[in-house]
Amino acid sequence: MNNNNNNICNKSVHKKNVQHPLLINFGENQDGDGFDEFILDTFRFVGGRRYHNVSSSKYFLPNDLPEMDRLEKQHYLFRHIWRNNFSAPVREKLSQKENHPCVLDVG
Repeated sequence: MNNNNNNICNKSVHKKNVQHPLLINFGENQDGDGFDEFILDTFRFVGGRRYHNVSSSKYFLPNDLPEMDRLEKQHYLFRHIWRNNFSAPVREKLSQKENHPCVLDVG
């Protein structure tokens, strides 16, 4: 096995130092449109992690940069396990020309 693939989960996938728009300190709002309050009311912090503060949200995991990093590592782990971007037999189905193959891409 390639040594680079063994360390795929140990590397941070965020290489650029880019500040996410929702993490910027907005300071005083000159317009008085309430946008600062909207941002502060949209998120809640628990144990140093950022979560949605919207009761209608079905996403219960954190939505901060460490969680995005974890999800991206998970994506690369699945790609490594499947040796592809998908686990379905897409190539085999497409090679069967007599059945007029079709593929439904849902994501």
